[in-house]
Amino acid sequence: MKKKRLGRLIKVTWSDSAGATSNWQWSEDFKLRPYKMVSVGFVWKETKKMIAIAPHIEDHSESGEIEQACGVMVIPKHAIIRIDKLRNHGEKRSEEPTSNPPANDGNLSTHSRGR
Repeated sequence: MKKKRLGRLIKVTWSDSAGATSNWQWSEDFKLRPYKMVSVGFVWKETKKMIAIAPHIEDHSESGEIEQACGVMVIPKHAIIRIDKLRNHGEKRSEEPTSNPPANDGNLSTHSRGR
């Protein structure tokens, strides 16, 4: 079986459908809106209509080949709002950041949800 070369690392912003409600809803309380999603991963497969990205890959940095992937997300291209290319491991940064990222005090959460 032919091995795949390491895919490009991307961030995909896409629109997802809203889930079905389990209770009766009053019309004035119901908000009609899609969900804006963000997914990050390596391009695993791509067609004219779909793109599949995987956040977890078997890393063969020396050969640049992918033999296995986990957590593959398939996104229909008609749902994609935007795609941003990210740096793959080992790539040089093309330009310096314009500002320093905020310091993290060891807490993995960098924001509060107000709870």
